[in-house]
Amino acid sequence: MTFTYKNQITSLASRQLSGFPAETGLLFPNYDGYCLSNLPAAVCSWLGAPPLGSAGLAGEYTANFHGDYEKVVFFLIDGMGLGFLERCLGNGDLSGRVPVWNQLAGNGDVFTLTSTSPSTTSSALTSLWTGVTPAEHGVVGYEMWLKEFGLVVNMVNHTPSAFPWDSTGMRRAGFHPERFLPVPTLGSYLALHGVSTRIFQHHTLTHSGLSSMLMEGVEIYPFLTLSEDWWSIWLTTPPQPSPGILGACTGQVSTRNAFYQFPPLADTSRCMGSAPASSSTTLSPTPDFPAC
Repeated sequence: MTFTYKNQITSLASRQLSGFPAETGLLFPNYDGYCLSNLPAAVCSWLGAPPLGSAGLAGEYTANFHGDYEKVVFFLIDGMGLGFLERCLGNGDLSGRVPVWNQLAGNGDVFTLTSTSPSTTSSALTSLWTGVTPAEHGVVGYEMWLKEFGLVVNMVNHTPSAFPWDSTGMRRAGFHPERFLPVPTLGSYLALHGVSTRIFQHHTLTHSGLSSMLMEGVEIYPFLTLSEDWWSIWLTTPPQPSPGILGACTGQVSTRNAFYQFPPLADTSRCMGSAPASSSTTLSPTPDFPAC
């Protein structure tokens, strides 16, 4: 199997910024169609909405994506960079353990994108949800000095760095994450154009400050384990066609049991014919979903 993305890496690595030595070994952001900040505009165009934020992906990346789509499915796997993915592709040392990546690559396109600068979680995810650079949306680090409050603030939890356990202190001081950004976010923007966004997110992140800041207008479904995540995605996907985004964000890599701590629906009878789920419902792990 041949992957053309290796040529893309060479091209991206050759880009230099003025003021830096020619041989730095660094891969700089390329905001002109080759960065994760260019994804929102592309997603909007695929779902029939006007572009959000900066220009979309480079033409060479979208050449095989034609027309409008009913669904865009996006998986964000924390910590799985290109180096790890390469171990799962081709004849990589992990390809036998996770063959799904070769299967997906064989039926689609694999291309590389640069991250933002800085590439920390709060900055990069905000660019992913707004379509603009950190300099434009204002989240320029994992921790930031907010002079209005006289504090260094963790920009993921939105807590004072000196008092990380005080989860509501910033709100009590008048900080409102929903009003912090000077630009619109993807979920609320797409909602204006009749497109729904559903996110399946680990329960520890569901009510974080960053989630509150980025996910206005988004249906959020918390999960406890990866088994529950996949089950929730299946249960909550509407059978009728409707434009929308399904997103799954996870940092977990393994699980042994399917356990519902946060049931996505009050009634799972659509395909299962079962009683309403409760917060203590335990599901037997199974490789196959019930037929609908």
